[in-house]
Amino acid sequence: MLVKSRPPVSSLLLGVGRRSLDNFRDTMQIAKSRLATRPARYPNVLWSVWVLVWVLLTAAAFVRLDTPAGMLHG
Repeated sequence: MLVKSRPPVSSLLLGVGRRSLDNFRDTMQIAKSRLATRPARYPNVLWSVWVLVWVLLTAAAFVRLDTPAGMLHG
């Protein structure tokens, strides 16, 4: 019976790390080229609007998750 030898785990991790780094570099290159050609423009939103949105999202999450969490604990 022939058994294929597997590469050591360290070489597998090294390959995954190398691919991950390559993907990160590619992503950064795309982002830099887009920023160079078309700078990002953000709307001028007051801080009070962000606070209101944050509070509403927090309240919605609490209302939505409170009952199921309570049922889990009896």
